[in-house]
Amino acid sequence: MLMNMQTHSQTITYGGCISQVSDTTVNELVILILGVVVVTLSFICILVSYGRIGATILRVPSTKGICKALSTCGSHLSVVLQLLYGKAFPFSR
Repeated sequence: MLMNMQTHSQTITYGGCISQVSDTTVNELVILILGVVVVTLSFICILVSYGRIGATILRVPSTKGICKALSTCGSHLSVVLQLLYGKAFPFSR
């Protein structure tokens, strides 16, 4: 077997390949920050687009049309938020 792990010297040999292990704290921090930025920007884009849709709906002259449009948009918004952000919250602990 060609697996040898030496934690004191930070060298890993696996399958004949030697690799140096370094501290990944900086990489993890960069990934976390980029993830937060991507999620925040996409959430802001969704809010802005739905705000514009809401403003357009409020300009509809009939009450029946407003109710139908809000019903459709509300259902769609709940599905979008559940699909995009529902899975992210369990990992934030």
